Amino acid sequence: RPARSPHPMHKLIRLLFVASLLALASARSRSRSRSKSRGGRNRCQVPNCLRCTKGNSSACETCRIGFAMTDDAQCDACTDNCRTCSVAGPASCDPGGCHKAHTLSDGQCLKCAAHCNKCDEAGPGGCNECGPGRMLEVRLEVHGEVHECHKCGYGCKSCSMEVGCVACNAFYVLMPDGHDCGFSWMRVGGGVVLALLLIAGCCYCCLEEEEEHHRPRARPRDTAEVVQENDDGALRRRGSGRPEASPNHKGAYPLMPGYDGIEITEALPGQQEKQDQ
Repeated sequence: RPARSPHPMHKLIRLLFVASLLALASARSRSRSRSKSRGGRNRCQVPNCLRCTKGNSSACETCRIGFAMTDDAQCDACTDNCRTCSVAGPASCDPGGCHKAHTLSDGQCLKCAAHCNKCDEAGPGGCNECGPGRMLEVRLEVHGEVHECHKCGYGCKSCSMEVGCVACNAFYVLMPDGHDCGFSWMRVGGGVVLALLLIAGCCYCCLEEEEEHHRPRARPRDTAEVVQENDDGALRRRGSGRPEASPNHKGAYPLMPGYDGIEITEALPGQQEKQDQ
């Protein structure tokens, strides 16, 4: 089957992913440098030491991964590709202490076959677990079993010899043959539409806040207040005192000094006839 070249969109996604990983690694490096600068003179002085003994910055208590403690409380490197060892130096790695994609043989960590994560024997033919995008094939030959890793189909993330493609990469869908994955423009379009809707919603909220901020506020209207008084004689007959003017409401103009307001009185019948004449 002829090999297909990766889709341009697939390359772009990979580049963005690698760029984000590089930015994260740079941020961690700066954080570590700042933490080291804060340590000052109290920091452990032993190279490759994770923690020194209390009160002695020249004697290590715990070494970093890939290093072992010496008799003089220093840290020396284990054998190559080894994570944990009891004694520093070559051919000294502990069982199960090798790095990923390596196997232990006579105290040394030897590399597995290409694209293999775990193996019992170094070199080709001894793989037990393949890396991403690969499937394990086990076949019996004259000299014994052979374990090899084969590449999955186009756009396939994980696969097996029995089923074929199990999961596709992002923006890919499984093809009818069950082995390859095809690029899905529908998924890309759906992602773009969703991103545009989110951006439009954010812009709409920002515009609403900006419009509310610049919208002129309504000024309170001026109001006038009229004080109503009853006839003093009528009030005395009813046993009531002289009514007081109600307090000014918010926004009302205060009355001029010496002016009590507008007085409204009821004329008696005789007074009304005199006024009419």
